[in-house]
Amino acid sequence: MLASSKIAQRSSTELGHLVAGYKLCARSEGKSKNTIDIVTNSVGYFEGFLRSEGLPTYVTQISVKMDNLWLDEGLLKVMGKG
Repeated sequence: MLASSKIAQRSSTELGHLVAGYKLCARSEGKSKNTIDIVTNSVGYFEGFLRSEGLPTYVTQISVKMDNLWLDEGLLKVMGKG
């Protein structure tokens, strides 16, 4: 793994760790168990998909990858190739 990749992982949050924080906040806000289950299961499925495809599960890395994809698509449209 590249040094910059290790730094990015340390400075970002993995999806799985966010679920615990979400559960705590959702419970304190009085969200129903069903709502909490739906959200946590959805995040779990998404994380599983990312892992199965060899994609990052750290929020910062996901955000950067999505931003790059969005920019690439926009650039192709501007150039009349998309």
